[in-house]
Amino acid sequence: MIPFKKNTTCVIALLPGVQLFGSERGNIQALLALKSSGIRVVVGVSNRTKAGGPVGDLVREFGFETFELPYGGNFDWYQMRTIKSYRRRQIKRLWTNSLLLLKAIKQYNATHVITGSLLAFLFCGIALTLKRVKLIYRMGDAPEATSYFQLTLWKWMVRRANLIVAISNFIKTQADSNSNWAARKIHVIRNPLVKRPGEIDTLKVNQLQSTKSYMQLVYVGQITPQKGIKELVESLIKLDNPAIGCWIVGGSRYTQQFEQELMNCVKESRSRTKIEFHGFQADPRPYYAASDWHVAPSKYEEPLGNVVQEAKSHSVPSIISPHGGLPELVTHGVDGFILPTITAQAIADQLNEIRHKEDRWNDYGEAALASLEKNLNQEEFNRKWYMLFRSI
Repeated sequence: MIPFKKNTTCVIALLPGVQLFGSERGNIQALLALKSSGIRVVVGVSNRTKAGGPVGDLVREFGFETFELPYGGNFDWYQMRTIKSYRRRQIKRLWTNSLLLLKAIKQYNATHVITGSLLAFLFCGIALTLKRVKLIYRMGDAPEATSYFQLTLWKWMVRRANLIVAISNFIKTQADSNSNWAARKIHVIRNPLVKRPGEIDTLKVNQLQSTKSYMQLVYVGQITPQKGIKELVESLIKLDNPAIGCWIVGGSRYTQQFEQELMNCVKESRSRTKIEFHGFQADPRPYYAASDWHVAPSKYEEPLGNVVQEAKSHSVPSIISPHGGLPELVTHGVDGFILPTITAQAIADQLNEIRHKEDRWNDYGEAALASLEKNLNQEEFNRKWYMLFRSI
């Protein structure tokens, strides 16, 4: 790739999040791809937490310059119409963010603005309307079609954007169905694996391997009904098989009641399947590395699925939901399996089928790692961003 000329291309990135969730990490991966092409990237972080919180710390660690914007919380149209103080505060934020962004565009001589946040676009919308700097929208979520306000805002963003980059074909299809403007300028670049900092804890891996079941499953993610975790637990109870175990990794203070209900269900069932709840883990890599199979039975239409990529990186195949972008990451019967539907019976049937194919488990794992290295590698990701950026 021929790098962009120094000091001729500058991108301002709008990152309103302060915690390092999947969407923030994905947006930062895109910024690193631009940086690798010689583009100057300056990041507008949130001042709601000092210096942008963990997001600000990470982007500066990667060598990006930062400045601060106030952004704002969720924009509620009902409160805008009914609560005067809320309306005044939000209008003030629209002006403040836009004025600060206009100042930054001038200061850094920015040629482009990139964001993956609809909220960031809203709070900076005045500036992006007055200043016709090229806008790139990295689309990590489907439009909220059930909300007239959210959909109208999303359509404004789509019409204003010069380039839209969807993280999966599923997201592209959702965009195409809600706007003719999106279809004209949208492209798909799937994220590579978002790598976690530091080395894997090998002592933890060895500890888990010493206690694992003959067929060890792992679930990593939020513990909510939308993730299909209830159906997964019911299927494991139904199997009542002491050779099968499942580590359930995840949870938060907001989901404690649901987690406790699942634990009580397991305890009362007296099932011989070994179902263990390990709570939130800052680094779940040892659980992937020690397991035989990863399970992601989400009922929610996931935009893509970093958990599947993490599992692949440890040569662990996945059993996944048929919804959203997840099926784009697995070839059924080659590097994992795609469930026909999310029910306890369907999951149990699939696990029984896999259990009788033990002689092929290593083949599935090797295929999972190979597909990650071939189709979702950092070099290809960087090249695609470079080519798209060249196009505008």
